[in-house]
Formats: sequence, C-alpha cells, structure tokens
Amino acid sequence: MDVSLPLAHANRAILNAREGRRAEAVHDGRAALDGIKPAYDSTTVYSGLGHLSIALVELGRHEAAVTVYSAAQHVIAVAAHRSYGWQPVAERVKTSLGNSAFEVAWARGALIDRDEAIAIVMAELDAVDEELAFDH
Repeated sequence: MDVSLPLAHANRAILNAREGRRAEAVHDGRAALDGIKPAYDSTTVYSGLGHLSIALVELGRHEAAVTVYSAAQHVIAVAAHRSYGWQPVAERVKTSLGNSAFEVAWARGALIDRDEAIAIVMAELDAVDEELAFDH
C-alpha cells in the first residue's frame, strides 16, 4: 500500500471543503478512509485522521473534528506542531462550540481508538452526504 495516498486524499478533502465543493470533499474523505482502514502503522492512520479532522472543520462538523484531532494528537505528537494545520482552525472551532464543549470533545478524543475515530469520520461524511441529498 502506498502510505502517501490516504494523506493526499485527506488533504484534497480539506481543499475541496474550503472551496465549497462538499461532495468532492466527502468523496476524497472516503478515499482517504479506504487507505487508512487497512493501514497497520500509527503514522499513516493518525496523520490521515488528523487531516480529515481539518476537513471536517471545513465541512462544519466541529465537535467531531475536535474529537478526531484529539485522538490523532494523542498518538502522534507531531500533530501538535503549528505547521500541521490544526491551530488556525482550532480557534474558529472554539469560537463556534465554546470552550467547554471544545474541552469535552477534546477529552473524548483522548479516550478513543483508531476504529472509533474512523467510525466518527465515516458518520460525519455520511451526514454531509445526507445534507447534500436534501439540498437537491
């Protein structure tokens, strides 16, 4: 398996979401998950999940994004570095959710495993898909 593909799809999901291409972002998010699910190494899994959490922010799924990013950061410490991309969106999410809800979601993420984090992302992508279907 090419371990760069899940991250490439996750990053493309971020870009598509930021540009308002929600259906494409969901598609790319699912493609990233398809590469993450069979991965055996933590770096591939949690790097991809960390980037997918940023895509979830851009899709307006803030609480889930915080939970998933927290799960990623608790496994791969590099996710705490500013260049990783979370900090700029974290302030926006804190404003949206409020500090208390943000902290609760963050604490929840510290307790979940990879399969739970993947399930959260899948559920959120499904929810965005449902919103898109409803809009049409």
